[in-house]
Amino acid sequence: MGASCVSNTDRVDGEKSRLIRVLVVSEFPIFCEAICCAISREADLECVGTAQSSSDAVDFVTRAHPDVAVIDIDTPTAGDETVDGIDVAKAVKSAHRETRILVLAARLELETMTRAATEGACGFLSKLGDVDELIQAIRTAKDGGIYVESELVGPLLDAIRVRARRVMSGGSGAPDLTDREAEVLALLGEGLDVTVIARRLGITLHTCRGHVKNVLLKLDSHSQLEAVVEAVRRGALPHLGP
Repeated sequence: MGASCVSNTDRVDGEKSRLIRVLVVSEFPIFCEAICCAISREADLECVGTAQSSSDAVDFVTRAHPDVAVIDIDTPTAGDETVDGIDVAKAVKSAHRETRILVLAARLELETMTRAATEGACGFLSKLGDVDELIQAIRTAKDGGIYVESELVGPLLDAIRVRARRVMSGGSGAPDLTDREAEVLALLGEGLDVTVIARRLGITLHTCRGHVKNVLLKLDSHSQLEAVVEAVRRGALPHLGP
């Protein structure tokens, strides 16, 4: 990732307001600084802070409301062996629901990803990946998209369905979606991105994004994956049923 870092601090206020603001969470300061450095080289990204503990992360998110939090879930929480990195992600999401959560892990195991998804994560990356992949994931997360390796989408959605039915209950029933919104939601439930969905339905990308926005609003969700989890919980995705 290099030893020098280009800062965004010299940008004018108008430019800075359009930046994607990123928090990095890991118990390792050097790891945080390296990721921050890589992020800050990008014209549209800004690393606004780092945190080495759950409490620091929650405090920062509560005050600063970053767009994306990149969380190393291999980080143990000091003083409590029953709390892990996914609990940190949950606490961050609870502190500010609009913050998108990207998970970094040494191993992307299905159970770990499923737990993280049901706690609000929308992207999953291996720490063995490259910087370009992380940058792409941050941009995807900011737009509300799902970032996961293509071969893992199906198994992840299946596992989410099983876990959601097992550990979640309640909800306010199926959302009041239009027929087109229901079609879009069903395709999101298959793990398709907005571009593919637009092509599949024969509509413009702009129109499709509008439908996705409405689906997220009606499901009180802030990412496509969160919407799928919530839809499963409400029984609004029968094709993902048991």
